[in-house]
Amino acid sequence: MHRFLSCRGPDRVKNSARRAAENEFRRLENEFKKDEEEAEKEQEEIEKKLNEAYSQLKARANELKHTKYALGMNPENLSDGLKDKLKIIEISHPDIYTAYQLKEELRAILRMKSRELAQAELDK
Repeated sequence: MHRFLSCRGPDRVKNSARRAAENEFRRLENEFKKDEEEAEKEQEEIEKKLNEAYSQLKARANELKHTKYALGMNPENLSDGLKDKLKIIEISHPDIYTAYQLKEELRAILRMKSRELAQAELDK
């Protein structure tokens, strides 16, 4: 190695080492920028998906807006508009509609005059 240094000269070796270090630094810097850009794209995709999910949830919430009156009223007292809301719930939110049907069945049982008939319905 000593012969190599003496052949090339210390300044040339120093410049060569500096260029190699600069090249390695540029390579690492470019790699870092590329990774950073990929991370930003992934972040943008995640934010886009979150915004879409939020919009969907907000739309579902708006569908249910003002439906508590339809769900709480007796079916015979529902106006045409509330009946339409109940149909929307039946189609788009079957779990809520099932709960509504259970509420109506329980209401009917509680209004039964005969205790035996009510017991028979509850045992079903």
